[in-house]
Amino acid sequence: MRTWVSFFAGMSVLGSYQFRATRNSDLFVEEEEVKDLRQALQGELPQRHFGDAVRLEVADNMSESMTRFLLSQFGLEGDDLYAVAGPVNLVRLMSVPEQVNRPDLEFEPFAPGLPKALAKGRDLFDVARKTDVLLHRPFQSFAPVIEFIRQAARDPQVVAIKQTVYRTGTDSVIMQTLIDAARAGKEVTVVVELMARFDEEANINWAARLEEVGAHVVYGVVGHKTHAKMTLVVRREAGKLVRYVHLGTGNYHPRTARLYTDFDLLTCREGICADVNEVFQQLTGLGKASKLKHVWQAPFTLHHRVIEAIDNETKIAKGGKPARIVAKMNSLQEQQTIEAL
Repeated sequence: MRTWVSFFAGMSVLGSYQFRATRNSDLFVEEEEVKDLRQALQGELPQRHFGDAVRLEVADNMSESMTRFLLSQFGLEGDDLYAVAGPVNLVRLMSVPEQVNRPDLEFEPFAPGLPKALAKGRDLFDVARKTDVLLHRPFQSFAPVIEFIRQAARDPQVVAIKQTVYRTGTDSVIMQTLIDAARAGKEVTVVVELMARFDEEANINWAARLEEVGAHVVYGVVGHKTHAKMTLVVRREAGKLVRYVHLGTGNYHPRTARLYTDFDLLTCREGICADVNEVFQQLTGLGKASKLKHVWQAPFTLHHRVIEAIDNETKIAKGGKPARIVAKMNSLQEQQTIEAL
């Protein structure tokens, strides 16, 4: 027995077409004029779904009259229209493999590896004292990064943990671990970037939970995004304080760590640790930016040091000597860097 539900009672349906409107989802907050950025963002988030339309996609079999009607309804022009041959929203197809029980059509599960120094699951502080550890995600596991923070939170010799947060997710193991560390009496400082696009709400919620347990939460620098991924751990060892650092190109996000290619460095080198500590001092204090010895930092030194490095290799090559530039990036848009390359 079938039951039909009519959405258009008493009317004749003349056509059925797919369409999708894309809206401007930027949050408009004048950072320099806002005293409480978190409160301002919370006020803006509900409006995200009602931003101005910027693009209209329609199935290529849609009638011209319906296309004109939709353009007028969204306040768009002909240049904003994209006719699509096939499904308008391909993202909907991403869930199809989960709904079909055909393991013979699936790729074999990939198990990320570990560097030799971590293969035996040793104490990460002991490993870092002996050697630097470099991870290449997703080919190598993100688990050591989570374990590094987890060991720091549980270790009675650890007195402080400082970390930057850009994207975390709503069910972040790392953020929960930082909350546990603060509850255990450790000094926990977290620089939360509230303007991480589409992660604003999750970051606001984590910031509130961290503050509730006594963590020191900072919301970055006005006019700039805190995009660096770094963790600083301070530990008592043999009557003195020793620093450990994690630096990464990817977010502290276990799910994206299985998809995106990134690098992680775990080190105990005093020079690097001193630089990272200085950056945290800048982010959490009111002092001027100090000169770093090993780390290149935007917007102060990163750009001109990259240009200098490219120019140096260029000079070596022009001199007839072996020269090489190996670069990995998500996107290359900066004109001066492009010209230098």
